[in-house]
Amino acid sequence: MIQSLRVGERKILLNVVREVVKTHRIFFLIDGLDEIDGETDEAAELALDLARLLNVKVCTSSRPWPVFEDAFCQKPNLTMQKLTQSDIKSYVEDGLGQSNGFLRLQKQHRDYASGLIDQVAQKSAGVFLWVALVVKSLQRGLREDDRMVDLQQRIDELPNDLETLFTRIIDSLDNKKLHRARQYFGLLALHQHQYPDQDLTALALSFADEERLSFFISMPLGHLSDDEVDIRVGTMARRVESASRGLLEVVKSSSQRKSKVDYLHRTVVEYFKSDTLKDLPASKASIQKLPSDGFQKYLSRILLFAAQADEKLPEEDVRHAQIAEVLYQADLVGEELARFSATIPGKYTTAFSKILEATFESGH
Repeated sequence: MIQSLRVGERKILLNVVREVVKTHRIFFLIDGLDEIDGETDEAAELALDLARLLNVKVCTSSRPWPVFEDAFCQKPNLTMQKLTQSDIKSYVEDGLGQSNGFLRLQKQHRDYASGLIDQVAQKSAGVFLWVALVVKSLQRGLREDDRMVDLQQRIDELPNDLETLFTRIIDSLDNKKLHRARQYFGLLALHQHQYPDQDLTALALSFADEERLSFFISMPLGHLSDDEVDIRVGTMARRVESASRGLLEVVKSSSQRKSKVDYLHRTVVEYFKSDTLKDLPASKASIQKLPSDGFQKYLSRILLFAAQADEKLPEEDVRHAQIAEVLYQADLVGEELARFSATIPGKYTTAFSKILEATFESGH
């Protein structure tokens, strides 16, 4: 609202509030003053003008920018990082405490291990998402038995703000990790575009992650056992975290079949919608686009529903549902084939035909 109000409109707003508070009390809760492009001074002034009115209370939040610290320094305030410091420290202790490497570090260098926790908590400035990503980075280093100087370098080199941190994470991916990350980010983006109301389950992604074309052709249609589901979901959770460096995660559900793949936080989604990626090399700026051989993954979508079929359906109904889904997926694949035909290896289009044949044969 504040962002769209011009000077004259703000005066009208204040006049309206003055009339309303003659008979009512008003509480304004304004979140994210720092997110108002180019009008931070005006936003702070409006918040102060509202707070000066009778029967009006204002609570606002922002990053600790100088413009806001100057404007509100005489007002009651609360610094979130001071409030959450102990919680963040506990989170870091718990997260690193799960690592055998950190337990070894505590035995060998107790003071440094304790100082490491304090450093992360202090540098976080109260941002839990930043802490979560940094803890994951340290866990990777501890698994690889990084030296103390290497662990310290991990902390020192990580930017404090999230956007720069996301860019650093993507830019740090080597070719192997980048290729896998593009497959996961690309499939998630493709799935959310085609099925905006459906989650991409980790179980579904586990099938799309199969590399062997023969697997899709010989795969038996039907239900998976709970043990098979647990193994596939657990494997995908580790692969997704490793490839995306924590920007994607598997969100566990009470039913492993419903555990889903999603972005770590909405700020990651907003980051991908911004123009920040354009400053990275082309291969990394296009991380949400499937690599050319990633189309094999898309073709495998015609079998993913086999793992997601309703457990309560009798087997014959499952087969009918599978065939119906194949027809629907085939139509989608046909559209993609027309768009990508110049870059798709012939073996994949041939495999697609074989998959269709195998599916229909199993349905009779």
